[in-house]
Amino acid sequence: MLDYSLSLSKTNQPKRIKPVKQDSKWGQIIVKTSNCLQIELALIQNIKIQPSPHLIKDYLTSNKITPVNQIIDIINLVMLETGQLLLVYDYDKLSSQEIIVRPAFEGEKILTASKKELILSVEDIVVSTRKKVISLAGIISSQTALIDNKTTNILIESSRFTPLNIEKTSKRLSISTLASQYSSKRTNLPFGNYALWRAIKLIKDCSFEIKAKTIGWYADQSKKKPVPKTISIDLEFIEKKLGMKLSPMDLERTFKRLGFSFKKIVELSNAGIQ
Repeated sequence: MLDYSLSLSKTNQPKRIKPVKQDSKWGQIIVKTSNCLQIELALIQNIKIQPSPHLIKDYLTSNKITPVNQIIDIINLVMLETGQLLLVYDYDKLSSQEIIVRPAFEGEKILTASKKELILSVEDIVVSTRKKVISLAGIISSQTALIDNKTTNILIESSRFTPLNIEKTSKRLSISTLASQYSSKRTNLPFGNYALWRAIKLIKDCSFEIKAKTIGWYADQSKKKPVPKTISIDLEFIEKKLGMKLSPMDLERTFKRLGFSFKKIVELSNAGIQ
């Protein structure tokens, strides 16, 4: 939960990327496990690594996250905003253009971004190239393709995995990250596509002359689209959950920034929102 309002430009909800073409000259997605529900990749070129604006730094610090650079910080910011898993890699460090989502090999080892060696089992999921593992799916990146001050091209991953699988892996390996906390939640909010484009837009706001390309793969592409649900909630309930006071105007502004449609039921201090 974000601690205070951040005055960044809003990203309009884009149309879902149609999965009619999940490969291109710069990348291909290969999925070999039923535990991957969705994965989208964005290649962003001509990046120059630099510190984040103070507004973003202060925002992350208030949420107990240490600022690193504008790319890592924006990824963390968007995860805070949406609860959607995002990971980022140095595109030029990848050993192939094929991104493979697969079960880990029994006894396979990975050195994480936090320099912790993990021994995996076939119950775990990894994201890899043809030669190297680039992340423990839904949890943490490996050392293979970390971005650094020399990075100029990045690959952003927005993905969803079976929550129970991520939860089991996280507990068994005793590793908890911001990414794993979101990946293990049983949520059906359609933020994957939005979160990826939100990250792209904020990176564009911080960097000039970048180029962005995307590809996507969906396990449920042939299924019927879920019917949007309408819920009723009141201000008192929200204040109790947040532990802070809000005015009806604060609530309306927050819903508008998130792109939620809503309708006020009663014009009172405890006005209901539907």
